[in-house]
Amino acid sequence: GLSLQDFAEVKDAQFRFDLLAGAVREQAKGVNILIYGPPGTGKTELARVLCHETDLRLHAVGEVDEDGEEPTRYDRVSALLLAQRVLADKKEAVILFDEMEDFIGNTQRSAGDWMARRDGSKVFVNRMLENNPVPVIWTTNAIGNMDDAIIRRLSYVLELDYPSRKARQRIAETICNSEQVCFSTELS
Repeated sequence: GLSLQDFAEVKDAQFRFDLLAGAVREQAKGVNILIYGPPGTGKTELARVLCHETDLRLHAVGEVDEDGEEPTRYDRVSALLLAQRVLADKKEAVILFDEMEDFIGNTQRSAGDWMARRDGSKVFVNRMLENNPVPVIWTTNAIGNMDDAIIRRLSYVLELDYPSRKARQRIAETICNSEQVCFSTELS
């Protein structure tokens, strides 16, 4: 696993820690943090580090259906709702919903100021974001297909880009140390 040091270049780290810790401590409703960026930037790992550094437990939901197969949107939303109910009284719980596009469905921006091909109910999604009793960390690769109404309901939105060369080297060294292999910067 990585640590906060591996994400030292990410802005506003302390604010995100305070937001998560405060939300759990105060049992605040509607706390949603979105981390978005290209594949391989460490979005899911950053979510793990945020929770680990604040002594919170991260619970990933909806990654498989009840048979261990690929879940549908319905399966993923149902898993999120169930986790919200089960974890509502747990003071250290945070939910991870990896790949938020499954939550919002095939929605696409149209030529006008409205969204086309919306899956499910817009009001249901909006109320879920406003009233979730357990903080949720959402990840996605892009936000271009998200309705502005969803973005407005998020407590914090972080764009995560590829780490710098220095950060990638630090992460590679961490992984090599944990795997007990020698790290080298020499090319052969």
